[in-house]
Order: sequence, then C-alpha cells, then structure tokens
Amino acid sequence: MDSVFRITHELAEALRQTEEYQSMKQLEDRALVNSEAVLLFQRHTELETKLRTMIQSKDSDSDEVQAIRLEMLQVEHNLRSLDDISAMMNARERFNQLINQVNEVLQFELTGAMPDQNQTDSCTGSCATCPGCRS
Repeated sequence: MDSVFRITHELAEALRQTEEYQSMKQLEDRALVNSEAVLLFQRHTELETKLRTMIQSKDSDSDEVQAIRLEMLQVEHNLRSLDDISAMMNARERFNQLINQVNEVLQFELTGAMPDQNQTDSCTGSCATCPGCRS
C-alpha cells in the first residue's frame, strides 16, 4: 500500500509540472488580486450563507429566497464576465480535462477497457453502481 501512496505523490508532482497546472495556478493567483473579483466572491459567499440559513429556517419567505438566488446568479454572471475569472475558469477546465485523461488511463490499466465517451461523468454504465435508483 505504501507504494501506491508514493506513486500517487509522484503523480501529483508530475501534474504540478504540467503547463495546464502551471497556467491554472498563475491565473488563480491573478484572479485573487483582482479587487473587483474579490468583492464579487465575498458578496457571493455572503449570499450563499444567507440562502443556506434561510432554506434551513422553517419560516423562510419563498420570494426572498428567490430574490437571493437571482442576485447570486447576477453575481456569478458578473464574475464570469471578468477577464481574469474567465481565463481562470478556462484554465481550470483544461486542467480538469487532463485529470480526466489520467483517470481514463488508470481505468484502462485496471480494467482493460476504455470508458465510454458517451456516458456522463456520474454514470458508471451499471445500475448496480449507480448512486441513483439502485435497481
């Protein structure tokens, strides 16, 4: 088992050396110093906390809940419209694609089969392992 964890650490280090990871980290760092993005992230966190509290409350006003959801969507839209955030999100997507490719190679090495590209990420293709119906 120790060798599995050692190799996992080596894989993580190899991933840190990729252009996808380096680009993602650089763009995340740049987004963290974008004052407009920081304010929008803070506002989104505030709204998220307020929404969670309201939903957990038995006396929550559905109109107020909807208003908070709409404001959150607007904040998210404003975030995505910032160049730094858009670039960061694109870099994260490229890195996630790399991680998915690594997972596909692992699956092939373990099972001898490549994953079906038509399946969604959450579907294993087997109802027995599905977190949904379990039929």
